[in-house]
Amino acid sequence: MRSRTGFVILLNSDPIKWFSRKQSLVETSAFGTKFVAAKEAVEYLRGLQYKLCMLGIPIDGYSFIYMDNQLVLKNVSIPQSNLNRESNLVAYHYVREATET
Repeated sequence: MRSRTGFVILLNSDPIKWFSRKQSLVETSAFGTKFVAAKEAVEYLRGLQYKLCMLGIPIDGYSFIYMDNQLVLKNVSIPQSNLNRESNLVAYHYVREATET
């Protein structure tokens, strides 16, 4: 089953990017698809922050990611995770590293 990834990027409470598409990976659980969606949102957000910084627009404070899966949010805050699939593990470490900085 292919899941749908979607996110909205807000800047000063105004939407500046809306994204929605079917995931290219086939996951067996909603847990894995949420990690892939979080990874894609973090990738886009990091790129946007870099572009704004290059334009001379300072970024103060944190960027927040809100999700509808509380288990994924809790799992990102745990340093160790016992995920079985490599794609989930890569997405986990990418999102985990982004939340630490």
